[in-house]
Amino acid sequence: MEPVTLTVFFSYLATLVAGGALGRIGEGITEEVVKLLSTLTDTTPRAQNQLETFIDEPDDERNRERLAQSVAPLLAANTAALNQLTELMDKVKETYSVRGEARVEGDNYGQVIGVNTGTITQTINNHPPPPDPQAQRQQQALRDYLRTVRSACQTLQLGQLDEAEAGARESLRLDHVYVRLHTQTTRPDKADSSGSPQTSLEELKRRLEGSHTPTTVTVLEALSQSHQSHPARMMLLGGPGSGKSTLVTYFSLCLVGATLCHDHGDTTQPAGGWLAAIPDWQHGHLIPLRIILRHFADSDAMHKAPEGSVTLLHTYLLEHIQQQLPTAPAVVAALTDAMATGQVMFLFDGLDEVVGEPRLTRVAETIRAVAASTTCPILVTCRILDYQASPVRQLPDFRVETLAPLNRPQIHQFVDAWYAELARTRREMKGTVASLHTLIDTRTELRDLAQSPLLLTMMAIVHAGKGTLPDASALLYYECADLLLRRWRHEPGSPDLVTQLGLNPSSFSEKDLLGMMARLGFVAHTQVAADDLARTTDLPGSTVFQELQRLFAPHAANDDQRRDQLASTMLHAIATRNGLLLKYKSDDGERYAFPHRSFQEFLAGYHLKSRPNTAKECLNYTAAIHWHEVLRLMVGYQVLHDGELERPFDLSCKLLGRSPLEQILAGELLGILGYERAERTGLEPTAVWQQARERLCTIIEQGRAPATPQPLRIRAARTLATLGDPRYPTTPAQWQAELAQRSTTFGQPTGYFCSIPAGTYAVGGWGKGMYGNPDHPAVPHALPEYWIARHPITNTQFRPFVAGDGYTNKSYWTPNGWEWRTSEERTAPHYWDETRFNQPNQPVVGVSWYEAMAYAAWLTGQLAEALPAGYELRLPTEAEWEVAAAYDGRGNRRMYPWGDTPEPDADHAIFTDAQGNRLGAAAPVGVCAAGSGGVRGGRHG
Repeated sequence: MEPVTLTVFFSYLATLVAGGALGRIGEGITEEVVKLLSTLTDTTPRAQNQLETFIDEPDDERNRERLAQSVAPLLAANTAALNQLTELMDKVKETYSVRGEARVEGDNYGQVIGVNTGTITQTINNHPPPPDPQAQRQQQALRDYLRTVRSACQTLQLGQLDEAEAGARESLRLDHVYVRLHTQTTRPDKADSSGSPQTSLEELKRRLEGSHTPTTVTVLEALSQSHQSHPARMMLLGGPGSGKSTLVTYFSLCLVGATLCHDHGDTTQPAGGWLAAIPDWQHGHLIPLRIILRHFADSDAMHKAPEGSVTLLHTYLLEHIQQQLPTAPAVVAALTDAMATGQVMFLFDGLDEVVGEPRLTRVAETIRAVAASTTCPILVTCRILDYQASPVRQLPDFRVETLAPLNRPQIHQFVDAWYAELARTRREMKGTVASLHTLIDTRTELRDLAQSPLLLTMMAIVHAGKGTLPDASALLYYECADLLLRRWRHEPGSPDLVTQLGLNPSSFSEKDLLGMMARLGFVAHTQVAADDLARTTDLPGSTVFQELQRLFAPHAANDDQRRDQLASTMLHAIATRNGLLLKYKSDDGERYAFPHRSFQEFLAGYHLKSRPNTAKECLNYTAAIHWHEVLRLMVGYQVLHDGELERPFDLSCKLLGRSPLEQILAGELLGILGYERAERTGLEPTAVWQQARERLCTIIEQGRAPATPQPLRIRAARTLATLGDPRYPTTPAQWQAELAQRSTTFGQPTGYFCSIPAGTYAVGGWGKGMYGNPDHPAVPHALPEYWIARHPITNTQFRPFVAGDGYTNKSYWTPNGWEWRTSEERTAPHYWDETRFNQPNQPVVGVSWYEAMAYAAWLTGQLAEALPAGYELRLPTEAEWEVAAAYDGRGNRRMYPWGDTPEPDADHAIFTDAQGNRLGAAAPVGVCAAGSGGVRGGRHG
């Protein structure tokens, strides 16, 4: 006989439980099995719930299957439990003459437990009931639905841009090019099993020497960890093009593939199986339910609902699936059953794309209602700035993770996979994989762009098509759109598009096509927040047609019939060719959407820059944060492609007189413009740059929540870095000036250095209740007069040490430090080349104690003539650091640098909040001015 899975064993057990046969083999055996399974599933709530359901309804075949799937890997990992189960099954064998043994079997779906059975000589009259026809229909409908999901997810959507003739070729496969994405959360160090003091000291030594390099957790690893002890609730944040939606699509593809293979007999799968393609996911083949939130927000169900709820979601699912399958009610019924047993993976994609009320509130209410009513795991994606700007999007009890930029191995893995996929599908390529690797490795600006999955994909598209690359994101979008439109116009096997339109190529070119697409991008982005009835980035077919009518009117010479003919021809080309605007069907007819929101934003900006009075029109949108990326891309294109500086400069000047949010945007636009470029063109930027710096410093140093929350201050500080942060010295002359004007008034610094007078200070003994700690009382500590910097040393301040002889001049280093530097071959701090950590006004990180001491010695040498006699620059002692933070100008000791109250919040420090929200990198210095007692940094806790 063939091996029988656990499901079969549970069917025997179910028969005993349900049929009164316990008396024949003894209640003890059945109770022992149940007790064993209860112990085995004790730490896995989902499996525990499934066991309880099985005991309540032992005849339900689905209950047995679900329990088997959960118990199998637990048994495979627990030899003692497996042996105990074998003994219990032997007892059954003795009574029923079942000849066999329990063992672990491996197959494509993971570990299963089998029993090699012989002949069952004792007949059991209580057979499991025959299959339920209704359940069979539901499973058939679910299989058909899952296949439509697989079809929708397996094609790389942006891959459609790479060839106009893609319809005649095999599509690019997402699973062939996908690269695992990481969060910014570092993986905790594994505890040493020995626990020896020597090992602990060695680990401490590695940390002090900077040899300790933490690794980051992947997204699915974080999601799996969240789902271990309680149902996962995760909010995944990322910037534009950071890979949020692609991750959701890929995860859906793998889960749906695994489910189809395991439950529905499909055989199409990659080597090793679909679950092997997501190795960080540890919870099996759940049914993925991908909800694109902009579609949900624009549905009839949403229009009619008074509030968000689980019922609203079910109504939407029925409405949405009916567009694809006539068996939608059966599909929803099957999904509902799966939800009830924790077998669904909820994937809510694009919370940032739901804008305005009451839609946003209803969507958030629905997600919260689902979270409260199911044990299924839930993942929600959202852009960082949209999440930070809206309390409604900040879902309670959701773990917050932020996507990390792609690192060098990930970038090169993608490039290799991309060109391999182009070769597999026989695309023509002007570029080569080796040349793209070289470009990314040798051009810093391209390496920075390549950290974005979307921009890296764009780079691969443009490079394969043209053999070269631009060096700015706005230019990259333009090149990709231009390449697409050229191929679209000259699609092989079809007449030239302009010829089909019957227009003169000299009066209608790719530039006009781009202008039309830009107008549609602008209209789509305007509708994101136009009113309560239009919240999505998609356009109805009727709107697209009306816009095309308007755009073709000048080419129709007042002939409405000709105008409509041109609009119809163009709409057909958009719908049937491989264009920049993609068509899909919805409940209210045809709709059109751009393949990524960033395309829409670039095109909206391209349209705005073509308007007669750009600055005046842009001011209508600058107060809305979802327009900021549009305006940044617009200015990038104006400056770098058109060489147009005056209008961006004018817009920036106007914004400096508006709200703090718009002042930050002004600084970002000036950073794109560039001081030297502005000066060369005679714009006289000095006063404007100075004004921008002052505005940003005011936001950073005086801003407080709720008007200026911490994320806004951090954004202001990052912007200030691009304009030249004046809050700390960087050149020798600036250092000398700060030393010359150092304050002598304790607690009232007027410059970079804070004065602490000589005296005896209480140090240590901290605890609540007037700092009392009887076990470790404070001790008096005598200190001479000293000065301490207001901010930690920044990357900008550390850079001359790296660029100069800091790592080659032995005289700066302690003997042990030089030996360490030589053995480690260290020439810069860890993370020195990583964009996440190397921004100008971030505190330098990845430095060892040796490097910090060497830097202080180097800086002392640089400023020897400006230092007071007998003074040096060095690291503060623990006592010096504590006194500087704990005492106020009157010599009073405080619990916190700002006083005894209030307790720390986001105005005083940067820390992981109750929802797990974290920066994932050091904040720029000085963004928590309220938490300062003169000494300022981005305090992390």
